[in-house]
Amino acid sequence: MKRILYFAIMFIIVFSLVACKSPQTEAVDPAATLDNTALPTEQMTETPYGSEQPANTDDPLLPVVEIPEEYSAFEEVLVIPAKWYSYEELSGSPELGEEMTYLKSIEDMEMPHYSPEAFCITDDGEIAIVDTIGARLCVYDPASGQLKRSVPVGVMLEAYPTRVTKYDGVYYVLIPYYDPRIVAVYPDGTTSEIPVPQLQGMLEYCHVSEYYAEDGRLILTLNGPDFIMTKAVSLSDGSVTSLYSTQWTLEDDTFTVTRNGMIWSFPAEPSSGVRSSRIDILKVGENGELYVIQEIPVEGQDDVGLYQIYDKDGRLLRCEKIDYFMDSYMTADGGRTVGPDDYLYEMYCDEDAVRICVLPFEAMD
Repeated sequence: MKRILYFAIMFIIVFSLVACKSPQTEAVDPAATLDNTALPTEQMTETPYGSEQPANTDDPLLPVVEIPEEYSAFEEVLVIPAKWYSYEELSGSPELGEEMTYLKSIEDMEMPHYSPEAFCITDDGEIAIVDTIGARLCVYDPASGQLKRSVPVGVMLEAYPTRVTKYDGVYYVLIPYYDPRIVAVYPDGTTSEIPVPQLQGMLEYCHVSEYYAEDGRLILTLNGPDFIMTKAVSLSDGSVTSLYSTQWTLEDDTFTVTRNGMIWSFPAEPSSGVRSSRIDILKVGENGELYVIQEIPVEGQDDVGLYQIYDKDGRLLRCEKIDYFMDSYMTADGGRTVGPDDYLYEMYCDEDAVRICVLPFEAMD
């Protein structure tokens, strides 16, 4: 019996050593395995994003990113009062005014329920906010703070991850659940819908970071639990095409981001907590600049956020320490965007108002 046990143990040890020396399975592109919404004839394509030459990542002496001591000073550019409604009041189809619409499901509840989930800053200076509970697009003039127009866009049940952008004079609102569609809002107040059933499965567990339009199509980046992929939606027929996937890794306190033929490599501020630092890609500029939020868990404290801009070679152009919540309730994921002026804009919701704030900065060299 002892001899049988001895041979069994030796077999397990030898088998484990052989398995450790065997070649590792090649990584599979998540766009090919997780994209269960792709069209049968769809092919992964590439579109230019600045230079197609990989950045220089051979330099081991990356600059150290130091956390600024002070939080960056945001400035309010628009404050919109909020009005609370009960389910009963909303079912009566009340006439909605300039205020943002909050839902009071619990008496004396202070946190907005299904508060606005998305906004955008346009090239012509407008601020458009998707009023989730009011099921409408509200367009404001930040100079006067007045509501310019309010357009119904359809019921948005648990409308996450809603997005909005403006292209060629038309606003495009992404409404994910349960019948995913893009609502086009024209300057005269009329609307039309572009169904996107191919995205339904992914919108249920992804959040959308980049959302913009170019060349007759909407570009949206889906951030899943273990993948990032970018899709294009035709504005003419709603067909969906996969463009490319993005990978980022954290190793030896260095982030490496690979996307569409480009590589950025830059330092990660090490965390002292149980979780590692992570990044959220907000935008890639025309010349390959990478706009990211780096989230740093700090043991015993709230997470620290760094707004950073790197050039295409991974050199740090700017680093700002930002407060994630600023003593109020920031909307999830859709509450932060890079404007056409490259400023960082954030949307905060509390029991009294919706606030759009901006982090201005000196022009980059």
